[in-house]
Amino acid sequence: MLRWFVVVWLAVIGVVLLYKVVSTDSPSGWLLTTLFLIAGLVLLTGAQSFGITDLSLGRQGLRAEIQQVKDRVDHANNKINDLFLLTISPWAYLHLRKLARPEGYGAYEMSPGLSRELHHLRNIGYIEISSMEEIPQRGENLSEFVTITDEGRQFVKLRQELETI
Repeated sequence: MLRWFVVVWLAVIGVVLLYKVVSTDSPSGWLLTTLFLIAGLVLLTGAQSFGITDLSLGRQGLRAEIQQVKDRVDHANNKINDLFLLTISPWAYLHLRKLARPEGYGAYEMSPGLSRELHHLRNIGYIEISSMEEIPQRGENLSEFVTITDEGRQFVKLRQELETI
């Protein structure tokens, strides 16, 4: 509360000094200096009161970073990342990762779980399968029948990046 009181009084003093500068034909150097000092104090005190952690003036204008807003954005980003990581089950992600390997998926045995995960990955566009019925029950490399899409590769890459954060 005291900070706000100080900010308001400094602002009032600044307005009075600004009026003096504008209404005088040739303002003195001490008046201009005092005005700039008061303006600086208002900025600093106000910035501190609002929780501004970074204040800069550039070609795009005045830029202020408010800690409370930054914290909320960071929190929202973390929630979005968590949600993104959970869009497919751990098992589906394991199968997708294996399909993304340069050597391909490797040996497999078609089970109800694997079939369900492949259907899901196909439905969300992460893999392409010409026909589920054409996939043998067992094989040396599932990648002979299932192809990972660019979207699937991008998902694996993004999820790996998020897991390392």
